[in-house]
Amino acid sequence: MQITIRRKYSGISLVGLMISLLLSSILMSGLITVFSSNQNTSRLMFDFGSLQEGARAANDVLESSIRQAGHFGGVDPMDISTNTSLAITGKGNCNHAWITATSEPIRAYDGESAITRVTGLPNGCIEASDYVADTDILSLRYGSTIDMSKLSNLDSDTVYVRTVAASNELVSGEIFKGNSAPTLGEANDVPGAYNFKYASELYYIRACSRKVNGLCHDDIPSLVRYQLDGSEFKEYLLIEGVEQFQVEFGIDSDADYNADEYLSPSAIKDWQQVMSVKFSIVIRGKAQDNHILDTDTYMLAGSINYTPKSEDQAYRRRAYTKVVQLRNMVRG
Repeated sequence: MQITIRRKYSGISLVGLMISLLLSSILMSGLITVFSSNQNTSRLMFDFGSLQEGARAANDVLESSIRQAGHFGGVDPMDISTNTSLAITGKGNCNHAWITATSEPIRAYDGESAITRVTGLPNGCIEASDYVADTDILSLRYGSTIDMSKLSNLDSDTVYVRTVAASNELVSGEIFKGNSAPTLGEANDVPGAYNFKYASELYYIRACSRKVNGLCHDDIPSLVRYQLDGSEFKEYLLIEGVEQFQVEFGIDSDADYNADEYLSPSAIKDWQQVMSVKFSIVIRGKAQDNHILDTDTYMLAGSINYTPKSEDQAYRRRAYTKVVQLRNMVRG
């Protein structure tokens, strides 16, 4: 006798399979959405963090230098001479004489549509293609309180300013290089004689963060500074993403040592009356975000209203304004 055994097979029906696929798709879509959201949040936090860090760094650099403007150890900037052996290589007409012009420890220049239209700034200091239109320019000169040296410890390649405020009321100063002895004062560090690293700086907004063979290699606006490197006036990148810089000055018009009004650089008649500096910067994020359309108008120092260009409105940005008191200006 032949016995036939029938086995019962079970499995997933077509309808069940379709339902499973649908549920899996919904679950996967949710996971992708969560992942994308986390990525966007992370990118947003990074962008805000870089904005804050860049702004903090820019404010710190500017505040530190502005606060020291005119500091020459109690010596009137008009009484500082230059050692005859000193030779400084400048940039354009920002030459030896301009770099060592301590009689003007602070000076700013109103922004214009092109660098050639900026009033008062020597020609050739800033390349026309580097300058960001309508941004202000600031120059500072001082003896750095951070870098003081004894005559016996001078760096041979550094430019110093030696100031002497002696008991016999002889008050004067001299700019010299560390490899040649100053002619001012005694050959040692007597009380009242100080050797400060000499600082001559020029701040402006450059159209790029990186230059290759003298040409811009990107389109990231940046805060840069010309400064002395040895005896050469060189340009250094400070902060990427700074697209606006504006300054105005608190003026003491009645000699009571209080700022009576704030004026733009072109309105200053006597820079010795300047009591304080108000500056504004606008800094933007590192990457564009197509979800952003920044059409805001930012109110900056000098009553300047700044609205980002249409091609730059997809960046996150912040504006910061700060007032710095000038402690070292010698006033008549």
